[in-house]
Amino acid sequence: MKTKKTLVNILFFIHTIIVLGIYGMFLIPSSIWPGVIEFHFFYILVIFLLYFIWGAIWTFKLRDRIYAICFLSTLMQYFRGYSFFDPKNYNYSFTAEFFSKLSIKLNEKKVTFWMFVLLLVAAILFVLKLNGIVFY
Repeated sequence: MKTKKTLVNILFFIHTIIVLGIYGMFLIPSSIWPGVIEFHFFYILVIFLLYFIWGAIWTFKLRDRIYAICFLSTLMQYFRGYSFFDPKNYNYSFTAEFFSKLSIKLNEKKVTFWMFVLLLVAAILFVLKLNGIVFY
């Protein structure tokens, strides 16, 4: 049991680094890291695609909606004792849990919405940079 709790804590830490990277890269100016806008766009795009590709397993099995699920979240929930297709697995959101520790309430739909927003903002900044416009 202690090993599983340790694994959950490690996965939570990895998740935290990934989430901080998503938000934090907006704060790194191009003067410090010239390739930050491109890297950030592709970083979010890859995470976003993995989110929906992994969720496709549940989408094809349950056929009631399109699921967006993080592989690391699935592992965390598995180590917490939930089966693969338990609703507490695919309705779980690490980001909502992370922000709840900061007393900010988010639900799964808000997390997916903000993923779209972050991807859109990063894409706009990427396209602008391709056209020679850099805001930061």
